[in-house]
Amino acid sequence: MRVARYSPEKLLKISGCADYFEAWRLLEEFKKYSLENESPAWSYQNFPLAQLSINLKLMFFETKSNLKELSIVELGCGTTDSSDQGIGHAPSFPWMSRFLQFYNQQYQMNLKQLGLDNGFQDEKYPYRQIDLMDPNALGFIEGHSIDLVVAFQLFNSPILHSTHGTNAGNILWSNLYPQVNRILKPEAIYISRETDI
Repeated sequence: MRVARYSPEKLLKISGCADYFEAWRLLEEFKKYSLENESPAWSYQNFPLAQLSINLKLMFFETKSNLKELSIVELGCGTTDSSDQGIGHAPSFPWMSRFLQFYNQQYQMNLKQLGLDNGFQDEKYPYRQIDLMDPNALGFIEGHSIDLVVAFQLFNSPILHSTHGTNAGNILWSNLYPQVNRILKPEAIYISRETDI
């Protein structure tokens, strides 16, 4: 397993690459398509285009812009359950998983995606409600079967820290690391972005 953990400094080193512009173009297309075709319940006033473009750019950068036929698991994908947002916390909607569903359908990528989070969802992409703090949370996934695992701003999530304490990110990483290592194929990639820029 190759681990790619991104800090703001590391992000700056790859900014401006062609992947960034392609990511931005695809996300603009996704937003337009979603506004025309998807549920009005989706909250577009807070559509996180900049954040999504960074996350997608990292995925393109690490996979050499080839997501075709990959099996992808997104840890902490977000939830549509408003009760899971926590007091005073901004909603964490599943925008990356929604984008991957769109990308898969519109570009025939043959992706196998799975979003994991602890809140309820009523979405079209494959999703499982799960407590990622459980030391066997990923036990249902076959060993060495996944090409890419991503976790974007999961370990420093305000909701995680308000519900599990200030050290929750470290505990979660300790629980998930061996599980992620078990489910990823030998040459597969784990991408994490912990900090907003």
